Amino acid sequence: MPGDTAAPSEFVIKTVPPMSLFYLQSAKPLPELMASLRGTLINMYVSLAKSGGSADGPLQIILSGDPGSAAGVEVQLGAPFRGSTGGSGRYRVRTTEPFKCAAQSFEGQGEALAAALAQLAESVRASQYAFTGETRIVVPQGDGADTLSAELQIGIH
Repeated sequence: MPGDTAAPSEFVIKTVPPMSLFYLQSAKPLPELMASLRGTLINMYVSLAKSGGSADGPLQIILSGDPGSAAGVEVQLGAPFRGSTGGSGRYRVRTTEPFKCAAQSFEGQGEALAAALAQLAESVRASQYAFTGETRIVVPQGDGADTLSAELQIGIH
């Protein structure tokens, strides 16, 4: 399906352009990571600024593994950036490839995020798409409300 098209189960197909990411690889499970997200992000953005970069887009929470399962999922917290910076300490830098995905908006409590991802994965699977193994949760900068607003993206072929 070329271009941005709406699918019958309330997701759109789109391609996210490449971006430079300042990121942290995390061994924590997603629910535990979400509970400590604020402090982790403050440290990451301070390190980004100290290393000569500045934020250039919404936070990317990148999951590698089956989007419908919590088992065996690797998590990266990534901040798109501009400027010239290298990784420092526990932070690394990489440039992503174009990312074709099924995307859907999410608004709700953080605890409902895993269920929303699983539901989106099932809708995508039912629409006969094959997964790439990468899932992203895109969180707008400055989102400090009690209700989480994000875009869920599941990589597809």
